[in-house]
Amino acid sequence: MGMQIASTMTVDSASSGGNCVWNPQPLAGTPTPQPADKKIYVEKALLQYYTDGAVPALVPGSGISCAPMQRRIDSTTFGVQRVQWNRKPIALIGDSVICGSSSQTRTLTTPGIGATIHIGTRRGG
Repeated sequence: MGMQIASTMTVDSASSGGNCVWNPQPLAGTPTPQPADKKIYVEKALLQYYTDGAVPALVPGSGISCAPMQRRIDSTTFGVQRVQWNRKPIALIGDSVICGSSSQTRTLTTPGIGATIHIGTRRGG
């Protein structure tokens, strides 16, 4: 399998702390907004991707008094950094999100996007 871009449906790994567990969840939330004049399409749909500034959805905690956890994107932690858009690395499968205010990470697993990608092209039908 080649490189896969993390999308709104990409699920991360579980994390825990104390008596709390935060189960794997899709990123969802608010992906990185694309510039109005430069869009990326994958299979004719606007690509929803994550880099600094994107806000994944909260992850509900399980356990006694376990609050939902906010995940954050920090592109300096991305291991591969092979795919960039507007000079910012895009999260790939295998990269991680950061848990709340801790330094604990949650690895991005599947599914990813790796189909044909068209950048700045006009395609008919």
